[in-house]
Amino acid sequence: MFKDSAYGSRFELYCDGALAAYIRYSIRDGELVLRALVEKPEFEGRGLWQGLVREAMLNAHKRRLRVSPRCPAAQAFLRRHPQYLALTRSVR
Repeated sequence: MFKDSAYGSRFELYCDGALAAYIRYSIRDGELVLRALVEKPEFEGRGLWQGLVREAMLNAHKRRLRVSPRCPAAQAFLRRHPQYLALTRSVR
């Protein structure tokens, strides 16, 4: 399950009811900045981080925000899935 924890400024991914990973973000001037991804050790190696970054990208698209991928995980995701690169450009 994907959740936007706006209070904590992070997108969260839950697996079997437990927090598996989260990505910290900030929003400024129509831009969603993806800052750092943390994956809980017990969930590492499953590739869950890719689903989390994908959901963050789609969330930005729905909110008409441009994405700034500052964390290595988001940058790696974009290299693997170039179809999302359009979200790093102006969407307004």
